[in-house]
Amino acid sequence: MMRKSEGRIYRRCGCADPATGRPVGACCPRLAQRGHGSWYLTLELPPDPDGRRRRIRRGGYPTRQAARQALAQLRTPGLAGGTAITTGQWLHRWLACHAAPASSTVRGYAAHVRLYLQPHLGAIQLAELTTAHVQAMFTAIIRQHQATGHPSPPPRWPAFAPRCAPRLTPRSATA
Repeated sequence: MMRKSEGRIYRRCGCADPATGRPVGACCPRLAQRGHGSWYLTLELPPDPDGRRRRIRRGGYPTRQAARQALAQLRTPGLAGGTAITTGQWLHRWLACHAAPASSTVRGYAAHVRLYLQPHLGAIQLAELTTAHVQAMFTAIIRQHQATGHPSPPPRWPAFAPRCAPRLTPRSATA
């Protein structure tokens, strides 16, 4: 028996109960017949930062083995061969195959990967990367900049904000 976090594989069909018209799903008596129904998988993920449940469900696999392979791929995403990759490996792959309109754009992306993303996130398994890791990276970058005397600039409004500000007030206030 697989633990809930490892995922689950099950079989169901689209038959409907003749009396109610509702789908019978996994309770269909014809599921014992070969070729009837299809295989599905479900995988529980860690909760999101808000604590909400996250779950992946996929279906329509013709065989149990096909569903098992898909579940294994979801549990350990990675390169061909099923090996798990790190965030740094994925970033370098992304840079290698990313085409941008200008070479300066690609150079800028490469600089961000080299200076910020790789040092802070590169060793983390891609499948385990969370928003908490990214937030910790930004916090470390801000602290590093402040320690070296280069404080990060505060967030700023776009250049058009002052012209739009009067329009953001309620119409009744301007009348």
